[in-house]
Amino acid sequence: MAERQRPGIDYIGITTPFYCNDGNGNFLMHKRSEQARDEKGKWDFGSGQLDLGEEVETGALREVREE
Repeated sequence: MAERQRPGIDYIGITTPFYCNDGNGNFLMHKRSEQARDEKGKWDFGSGQLDLGEEVETGALREVREE
């Protein structure tokens, strides 16, 4: 069975931050849960990690859908 590649160890990990707004100065934010890896309970715009070989645009859109 093939071992999974690990970002930051086997390849450079890339994060894709994003900002959702309505064009009128209002931004969508979310509060990080108490189960979050870090910044528990803090407000955040949104971001996520690209999968190995994933295009930036594809990864950013996937992260928006996931959030």
